[in-house]
Amino acid sequence: MGRRDSKPARRAAPAVRPTPAVEHRARRGGGALAAAAIAGTPAVTLAPLWSVLVGALFGALDLALAPPVSGPKDAAEFTLVLAFGGVAHPTGYPLYVLLGHPFVQALHAAGASWAYAANAWSAVGGGVAAGLLHALAARLVPPRAAPGRLARFTLACLATGVFALSPIWLFDAILAEVYTWHLAWVAGASLFALAAFRRLAGRDPGHAIIARGAIAWGLIVGLGLAHHLTAVVVLAPMTVALAIAVVRARQPLLPIAVLAAVAALPPLSAYAFVAWRAFHPAGFQWELLEPTWSSIVAHVRGSEYADLLGHFAPDDVQSRLLRDYCWPVLFPALALSVVAVLRARGVERLARAAFCAAAFSQTLVAFEYGVRDPSCYFEPAMALGLLAIPALGADLAGRGSPRGDALALAAVASVLGVLAVVELPEMSSTRAGTIEVDRRMRALWEKVPPGPGFLLWDHDMATTFQIYQRLEGRRPDLFAGSTMTLSWPPPRRAFARRYGFDPLAGLDPLTTARAARIPENMSRQTPLPVRIFDLEHQRLVEVPKP
Repeated sequence: MGRRDSKPARRAAPAVRPTPAVEHRARRGGGALAAAAIAGTPAVTLAPLWSVLVGALFGALDLALAPPVSGPKDAAEFTLVLAFGGVAHPTGYPLYVLLGHPFVQALHAAGASWAYAANAWSAVGGGVAAGLLHALAARLVPPRAAPGRLARFTLACLATGVFALSPIWLFDAILAEVYTWHLAWVAGASLFALAAFRRLAGRDPGHAIIARGAIAWGLIVGLGLAHHLTAVVVLAPMTVALAIAVVRARQPLLPIAVLAAVAALPPLSAYAFVAWRAFHPAGFQWELLEPTWSSIVAHVRGSEYADLLGHFAPDDVQSRLLRDYCWPVLFPALALSVVAVLRARGVERLARAAFCAAAFSQTLVAFEYGVRDPSCYFEPAMALGLLAIPALGADLAGRGSPRGDALALAAVASVLGVLAVVELPEMSSTRAGTIEVDRRMRALWEKVPPGPGFLLWDHDMATTFQIYQRLEGRRPDLFAGSTMTLSWPPPRRAFARRYGFDPLAGLDPLTTARAARIPENMSRQTPLPVRIFDLEHQRLVEVPKP
């Protein structure tokens, strides 16, 4: 009897509603933690420090692979605009320049070459993107799912590593380009959207919380569009999904949308930098930008690239990269992302559907943009598609044992190790090739005889000559550039004002055949020597006088 009285029978614990203070703190915490705390269940969260460490690891890899010289594509142009604080090609990328200019200046002052400093700005963006992508992948596992912290970390590492080790990504992460910071924005915007979806699906978060979220999303929208206009491809499906979540939460949609739109204006004002630079040119900037409002508007809109829309035309090098490193990741990831949407329920389905729709939208747009190097436009789709790995992994894994989680981590480490062994040599070769091309270019540059003259090279890397002249002070007496650039009206007029003759006189209307005659047409009108920069055969070709 004493035994029974001293130990009362256990009864089911009643459901405990959290106090208003607990609800308030949980809502302020946001995301998975908010949803779990309001529901009265513990949330399995991954410490942000782990994502920071993952980002630092991949950022260090990018910095190690970044060459000390400029490279192909737009690397030379971005090196110059970052050094001088000028305006890049349309749409100008004002945030990229405004934030990158002091970084590059400081790194150069510390002893780095201008080219490495600009490349490092991309590498740092690559590390930030990898860290945010890891944080997003870890948190995509639903708060009530079975996997613990180690399993979440493992699944997130697999998704992040497959992307961050791809040569498609590394090619832009080690050279001066805008795409690493664009992907960092994509991952950050997605991370915020995921937390917002879950917050709106919980108990009524209150009008103040909703208002702050609308302002934050507006700022994110503005930041994305002020950096890269293709952000709209990712923004559109996510914004629609957020609007659906707001309606489901019985919140007033119109005032929230207006608040977000107003909040987007301050970061969008960065485009005023393009206008200011049009009237106050830097030491180097895009030559087609003129001090007129029509030119400024056309520049911000990217009107010069309208003829590239509606077709897909990668060059041979890009076709190989896409075949070997993009399609084997992109298409399976897109298929898995559809499966992840179908397996989810409630708010998790809405979140996965938003990321899936963004990935498909980005893919379709990339296939409709006819640049020679389209691989960079598939990167957001690859990253968002790979989020299916933690989503499906959490659905299928169940509650694992500590030993099972450790084995899974070892397996993922092995997979990433194999990827590193297979894919990093491609980037080491790219780095070595970039350094060798720069060595050959400089050697041929040194062979140019002393004295003023004209040096022509019909190649995208002709902008590298401006690094030699404007940043290193080598041969400022030369005109060194591309005949293709001279076919554009603003550079053509500037050339005529400086040298007293029109390089295209008698060649209008310009055709491909007539463009090939620009060097001899210039040589006919000037006593100064006109030379062709023939890097392939390591020679300077003197254009004969008539």
